[in-house]
Amino acid sequence: MRNMEYFDELESTNNYLLGRIKAGEKLKSGTAVRAGIQTGGKGRLGRGFLSQAGGIYLSVYLSDIPADEMHAVTPAAAVAVRKAIFETTGISAGIKWVNDLYLDGRKICGILAEGAGKGAAVIGVGLNFAVPPFTGELAKKAASLFTPGELPEGVSLEKTADAIAEAVAGIPEAIEDSAWLKDFKAFSVVLGKDVRITDRGGTLLSSGRAVSFTDKGELVLRLSDGKEKIISAGEVSLEADGILR
Repeated sequence: MRNMEYFDELESTNNYLLGRIKAGEKLKSGTAVRAGIQTGGKGRLGRGFLSQAGGIYLSVYLSDIPADEMHAVTPAAAVAVRKAIFETTGISAGIKWVNDLYLDGRKICGILAEGAGKGAAVIGVGLNFAVPPFTGELAKKAASLFTPGELPEGVSLEKTADAIAEAVAGIPEAIEDSAWLKDFKAFSVVLGKDVRITDRGGTLLSSGRAVSFTDKGELVLRLSDGKEKIISAGEVSLEADGILR
């Protein structure tokens, strides 16, 4: 992406942009930064995000987001990143509500949106592009798109990183007509499945069948009594699959 700043190492690409904003710098919407590795990568619910060499770690600053459309930024980002990956690698990932990308039941990408002032946000993307194989319990939960040193012809980390940054930069326009919602549903890996919703501490909040999404990207559950419940936040895991969580 033109004008994307690159560092070999940062604590967190999100923190880097948020720090510049806090210091009073006026950033242009679409300003992007990428790091080769992160020493303090972070995910949703206060979790860390392992950021090894060979991954794509970038953040994009967005402004001029209508207040009534802020809810769409995170799911729209998942759709945008998924599309960029498909267009540059041919790999079709699934979307796990609300903002993770999965391949064959394992997480390949996390997305973190953080507020950056009125009508503004910083969108962080961490993609396991061609990182070393995971070991132990993590190997059951996380995967990489490619094996280091074995990229298909015509595929490159830089090309995919540029495409992701460009796609994320276009989110303010994409959410105006709710075009993201169609793909958010089409590529969901939870719709039609029995799921559990927990908080950041693992406490069960609700369980039921994921049947739809609202136009705000909230998850609609059908409970055991047949009633429907709208879930706006939480962590999803599949009742019958201990891998997708």
